[in-house]
Amino acid sequence: MSSRNESSRTTHAHLATEALLPEARRTINRVARSFSLAARLLPADRRRDVELLYLVMRTLDDLVDVDVRAGGSTRTAALERIARIREWSRARSGAALSALSQDRELMILEDLLARHPSFPRDAVSDFLDGMTADLDAPSIATDDDASRYCYQVAGTVGRMMAALLGVSEPHRDAADRAARALGSAMQ
Repeated sequence: MSSRNESSRTTHAHLATEALLPEARRTINRVARSFSLAARLLPADRRRDVELLYLVMRTLDDLVDVDVRAGGSTRTAALERIARIREWSRARSGAALSALSQDRELMILEDLLARHPSFPRDAVSDFLDGMTADLDAPSIATDDDASRYCYQVAGTVGRMMAALLGVSEPHRDAADRAARALGSAMQ
């Protein structure tokens, strides 16, 4: 894909996410009041990105908790949506990304990735693993099972947050480990 097409796709994702910002703010204010208050202490650009990430994570969690559990065509549509987002998290080529970027969550994720190149795509896939494990009422029989599940549903969010907050080399690995641990502990 040419850099011109890549730039156009990035601009489109950014404009689309700007239109979603009011919904993101309403969602974080309504559902995560203390998180919303903490986000207000961030610089405006970081707060924007945190609010948008919250909208994506909340939507995906609700998709599993509500839509997928509903059964029938609602379940099928929700599982297809999760599959598209998982495909995005594993895609590496611009053409593959472009074909996948029709969902609002994917537009937000593309915008965040463009603004934060260290954004951990693999954390999105790991988060989805945790969400889909919820569907089967995961068996947590060992400490390793609990650690894996806590990482998937919360440590992943910590990793994404570290990228949005601007952690850079040479501190990225240490911040990644700390973000995993904090997210898992919060779960």
